[in-house]
Amino acid sequence: MHWFYIAKHFGRAIVMPNLKPPITTTAAALAYRESILKALPKDSSFTPLMTLYLTDMTSRDEIKCA
Repeated sequence: MHWFYIAKHFGRAIVMPNLKPPITTTAAALAYRESILKALPKDSSFTPLMTLYLTDMTSRDEIKCA
């Protein structure tokens, strides 16, 4: 995804977790968030709104952590 172009036009965006592999943990969402922020200019005020890909294996604790 070219977050630079999205950040030029929007202040925030919901980041969908359906990647390969999907973002299924809070730790993975935070790591992906950091990679998005690193791709932006230093003066960007863009906020990525992270989500999780929920599966039958997603625990209640993981949801609470997120």
